Amino acid sequence: MADQPQPGMPGPQMHGAAPPPGMVPGGMYPQVPGGMPPGAIPPPGMVGPPPVGGVPVMPGHYQGGYPMNINGMYAYPQIPTMMNSDDKPTLHRMEPFDPSGDAAILRKAMKGFGTDEDAIIALLSKRTSDQRHQILLKYNQVYNDRDCIKDLKEELHGHFEQAIVALMRPMPEYLAMELHHAMDGIGTKERTLVEILCSLNNQWIYAIKNAYYKDYQKHLVDEIKDDTSGDFKKLLISMCDGKRDERNNDPALANTIAQQLHTAGEARFGTNESEFRRVMTNYSYPLLKAVFEEYKKIEGHDFSKAIDSELSGSFKKGVMAIYNIVENRPAFFAKELHDCMWGPGTADRTLIRLVLVRSEIDMQNIKDEYLKMYNKTLVDAIKGDTSGDYKKLLIALVEG
Repeated sequence: MADQPQPGMPGPQMHGAAPPPGMVPGGMYPQVPGGMPPGAIPPPGMVGPPPVGGVPVMPGHYQGGYPMNINGMYAYPQIPTMMNSDDKPTLHRMEPFDPSGDAAILRKAMKGFGTDEDAIIALLSKRTSDQRHQILLKYNQVYNDRDCIKDLKEELHGHFEQAIVALMRPMPEYLAMELHHAMDGIGTKERTLVEILCSLNNQWIYAIKNAYYKDYQKHLVDEIKDDTSGDFKKLLISMCDGKRDERNNDPALANTIAQQLHTAGEARFGTNESEFRRVMTNYSYPLLKAVFEEYKKIEGHDFSKAIDSELSGSFKKGVMAIYNIVENRPAFFAKELHDCMWGPGTADRTLIRLVLVRSEIDMQNIKDEYLKMYNKTLVDAIKGDTSGDYKKLLIALVEG
């Protein structure tokens, strides 16, 4: 009997086979505009595929498309480790990489009496999200009577278990889960919505929306509509559309756009919030940075002052987050890390998410900013706020 897909994981998709009724194949997109892997359909509500060339070309990957994993499934895209040329991740791909050997190490660490937590940390903290997912698939394939995630949950406990299980999920699936948690139940964790949706590029927005639909059979944008309101809702929906023009960085446009922002806010009585939203969600971050520089020439002060005086509530917080990410993304995340460890208690779910995601993008940059801003290393802050194997894992990811 063929192996059955594990809960929460995309099942095998055979060439020429249609997806099960009502299901969207996990992580499947057209290889190029107008073309699809056999049997694949774009998720409902998607505005289109990721841009051709948007996925890193690596062994097993094809340009503009997504890799096939070892079980013949179309997998999610690997996390873009270098979003900007000056990004410095602390976690890099392990080369050479042997998923079969790593799966055996993982099984040995959990087999028999007791668990070798140090071996689990040493292995998983040195493998990228894509590699960890391959280890999980190989584990379930070789030990076909076992489920890697289930085994980890049975062997580990507390925040360490939470962090390890998060590490083993494909990144878009993990972030979709975090967005769902932010909107589930009473109240909305707006800061989580802003942190995720306002900091990732179009490629990742598409992947997260696809993962969200696969796991919850609901469209992310519909969930946002139901759980938020007003201009903040409109801002998140615009971010969720994934229509930011990431290729147009023409500085010649900056002055015109800055004038439009000025006219929409400080130059008039009342504020045109829709114009603020349009500008902040449609133009590339490099172009927005040039726009903010031009705005300062026009008004004589930073655009942040206009945000502070012209906007209010959650919408203001969302627009300010985009501004801060554009101006200094590592500093934005340094503050997010500081805030989740500040005062009594620790926002462990946020801490895990920030360390896990940013370790493959710009954690070294964040560490540098953290030291400048708080006169303390991020590692020391984590040491003072966590303990045990949980602390060891976070430090391993942060130090690299």
